[in-house]
Amino acid sequence: MPRTRRAPGNRPRAPKTARALLDDVVDRAFDIEQPLTAAEELVQALRMTGDGMAADGNDQGPPIAAVARAVSDRLDALKRAWLGRHQSRAAALQ
Repeated sequence: MPRTRRAPGNRPRAPKTARALLDDVVDRAFDIEQPLTAAEELVQALRMTGDGMAADGNDQGPPIAAVARAVSDRLDALKRAWLGRHQSRAAALQ
């Protein structure tokens, strides 16, 4: 007698616990640190380029430096928020 086949598709799985979901979010949050640092370094280089152009008398230097400073401020705010969440999670686990 032939076997019956299972229905196609995904098998139902037990839902993840809140702890497992939190761990997934934290793991993904750690993935942001390296690109964030790289972005900060690039913005700093752009700011230095703009400042150098301005020092040489190039009229295009100050706007470049101003945009780089604005982006740097936003990246700093993002990094502070990220560190705050990371520290609050570490405190919650203790």
